[in-house]
Amino acid sequence: MELIWAVLWLTSGWGPAGPAGEAAPPGVLWAAALTCFAVIAAGTWYASATAGSYSEVFKSYLHLFCAGLACALFLLARSYWEGRESGRAVTLLSGLSFGVYLVHPLAIEFWQRLWLTRITPAVDTIPLHLAYYLAILVSCLLGTLLLMSIKPLCWIFTGQSFASACRECNL
Repeated sequence: MELIWAVLWLTSGWGPAGPAGEAAPPGVLWAAALTCFAVIAAGTWYASATAGSYSEVFKSYLHLFCAGLACALFLLARSYWEGRESGRAVTLLSGLSFGVYLVHPLAIEFWQRLWLTRITPAVDTIPLHLAYYLAILVSCLLGTLLLMSIKPLCWIFTGQSFASACRECNL
């Protein structure tokens, strides 16, 4: 647990990465992201080699280096998008993120049933995987946009008032 706080401390600008309140420079964030990725890759290889079969022990969402990688990538993306006109797209997507989190299990179940019964019996090629994931993502985003445009449901799916969500998402 102390290592998670150390990674967050180093990548967030709370410590030696920079003065308090400032984000860490992109070089530090890239180093943290690449280090975490290397540890995950090496750990996955080692755990798989010793177990004799593929192991996802190091790729768990609760694992320290996955948390560190996620933090570093988030802060890196934020540092590149701050102050740009494209920040409007990020604002729109961030307004939809909570709703996507809530509806993604339904979208995954829907597309899994539809895909495997109507489209193809197996999702076994990279283009099919990409199309499958893209269908899930687009349906989550559009479904959340639709649900948040209904005034009584807006707060449930965005955590914001209807007026605030409309301003953020240009509804």
